[in-house]
Amino acid sequence: MTTNKKPQTVDDILRQVETLKKHNDEIFKYIDGRNMVNKFQYNVTQSMVNDCYKFDVTENTVEESGNTIINSWHSSIQMTVIPDIFNDKINYSCSNYADLVRLNSEMYIVVQKYELFGDSDRARQEMLKFLENFRLIQTNLKLIEAKVEHEINKLEELKNKINDINHQFENLMKNYRLTFGIQNLIPKGELQCYECGAKPTTMIYYKNEIEPNRVDTFRTDGYSAVCVHHTQIAIDKHWTLVDPY
Repeated sequence: MTTNKKPQTVDDILRQVETLKKHNDEIFKYIDGRNMVNKFQYNVTQSMVNDCYKFDVTENTVEESGNTIINSWHSSIQMTVIPDIFNDKINYSCSNYADLVRLNSEMYIVVQKYELFGDSDRARQEMLKFLENFRLIQTNLKLIEAKVEHEINKLEELKNKINDINHQFENLMKNYRLTFGIQNLIPKGELQCYECGAKPTTMIYYKNEIEPNRVDTFRTDGYSAVCVHHTQIAIDKHWTLVDPY
């Protein structure tokens, strides 16, 4: 079973316009009352610590004038141009905050005059155009409202992200030093297998989690090397594979 939706009356539309206009006025009042707005600027710096890049982030709080934010806001808003049957000469061009204020006031004066036509189709059609224009004003007002809000401080969030990056760099440099530092210390053919003592030209080295303080032929605490014939011992001891050498 289908039901036909009852069309909106002129009074229905006018009530919606009045609600929108009132809400818009409240937003205007809020925006106009924002004298100073806190904004945050973040600076990322880098330094070298133990031959490794380290990043840090600092913040700078800036107070910005509410009027500056409002006056700098511009947008190309396509208002519906409504026939000027009452000779009110409304200018529907809208690109800044002052235009929003003006149209919110001027259109409300005109839209009320359509009650003179009674509940006619034409009156409803024209009033719906006004209604859509008031909605468009509110949509753009909310964008400006968001700009005059105090910004949320994101310093701790950024510091956590920077610390993650620092840890990644530390791990990269640790692996780099392990790979190239050991190769510089011990030429191929001189590295001794942890298990059998052989010195083949190809070795597999691991991070020795079981004996972290052991200094073996790597001359590095916590690392051990085995020849290709004894990799099983590394698996059995749950060592962490680093790289072939």
